[in-house]
Amino acid sequence: MRRSALIAILAAYLGLAGAFAVMETVFERLPHLEDEIAFIYQARIFAGGRVYIQSPKPARVFWQPFVIDCTDADDEEFGINCDGKRFGKYPPGWPLLLAIGFLAELEWVLNPLFFSLTIALTYRLGREVFDERVGVVAAILLAASPIALLHSGSWMSHPSALFF
Repeated sequence: MRRSALIAILAAYLGLAGAFAVMETVFERLPHLEDEIAFIYQARIFAGGRVYIQSPKPARVFWQPFVIDCTDADDEEFGINCDGKRFGKYPPGWPLLLAIGFLAELEWVLNPLFFSLTIALTYRLGREVFDERVGVVAAILLAASPIALLHSGSWMSHPSALFF
């Protein structure tokens, strides 16, 4: 195995460990943004084998940002009629991945894992397009990026989007 590949693997491992550390110490495995809560809400609905749930009664008591609840007269006024369905407003990609994590009871592993795989892919892309040194430097820079580490320790969709 090439020395550069070993360095890239080490960078990917350190990125994984860093993302786990951020998730445990900074975010305590809890969602902190309304977007994260909506992602988890939608993922749990998907994990239950459904695309939506019926709105609970009274609906205003269970109001949640970024969750669509089509029960208000305001909705009908604007031509929206979902027959009392409640669902997340985001596209289903990340919530579907999270749903798989919830079913395996490893939902907290997904973002650090995507971050680690992205570091490895960054090395490979840099190596193929330029040379081994560029791949190694790119992998190390990504692994050391504070914003990438913070997002990888959260429940946001950024690490999976970066990977894909």
